[in-house]
Amino acid sequence: MTRRRPARRALYHVVLGAHLRKLRERQGVSIARIAEHFDVSQALLIKIENGRRGPSPASLAMYCEVLGLPMLDLLADVAELHREMVDPFDPLLRTALTPDMRALDGLALYAGIPRRHMPQALHRRSRTASGGRHTPTTSPRNP
Repeated sequence: MTRRRPARRALYHVVLGAHLRKLRERQGVSIARIAEHFDVSQALLIKIENGRRGPSPASLAMYCEVLGLPMLDLLADVAELHREMVDPFDPLLRTALTPDMRALDGLALYAGIPRRHMPQALHRRSRTASGGRHTPTTSPRNP
């Protein structure tokens, strides 16, 4: 039987879960310790790390607290990993984004917000990086 490729949203959860597991293991923190500390089931954490369940904001906050990292930094890193996997030619991967824009991109990807609803500045950076034409958002004034 051929396995179907996971949908984009499901793939995001797989990338996010794998990244959380890698960070947790790198710091030597066990799933049992997180589960006990926050009074959640180990099964829930295993599902999150295996990408079978998307983490809630509360679950992400638990991981961030235990791992000692800001949630927006985590989401920005995961967004970059996800974009590399989905489309290695995505212009955003070759664009030097400010930390605020990286955080916004990561948060939007976590929330499932389509790119068309992102700020125009992100679109302009994306087009510039891909060699596309930049069209001004306002028309020039006539003298």
